Amino acid sequence: MTPKMLVKTFMLRSHNTYTPQEQAWMQKVFLIIKRTAADKGAFTVDHVWEAIDRAVKRGTLDMTHAPDHRILGPMMKHTESIRPTGYYSKSTRRNGGYRPVSIWEGVTV
Repeated sequence: MTPKMLVKTFMLRSHNTYTPQEQAWMQKVFLIIKRTAADKGAFTVDHVWEAIDRAVKRGTLDMTHAPDHRILGPMMKHTESIRPTGYYSKSTRRNGGYRPVSIWEGVTV
C-alpha cells in the first residue's frame, strides 16, 4: 500500500480530518517507518523518532506540520508491513517517559 493510501485509510479509521500539510507529513513518516523496518530486524518507536530527527536535520521533513506527537503509535499500528513482536523495551527518550515500548519487526509478504 502506498503512503498516500495509508494516510487515506488511516484517516477513515481514526475519524479525524487532517490538513493537506499534515497528510503530507504522515506520508513521509509512513515511508520512514517502512525504511526503519527494512534497515533493522527489530526496532522500537525510538528508532523511528531518531530517523524523523535525522530527516528534520536534513531538511526533508518539517515538524511544523506534524499532528500531535502521539499520532506515531497509531500510525505504526496501521502500517501493514510491520507487526509487534510481543516484547517490550524501555524507551530511551526522555519525553517518552522512559516507559516500556513495543518492539516491532518487518513482515515479509
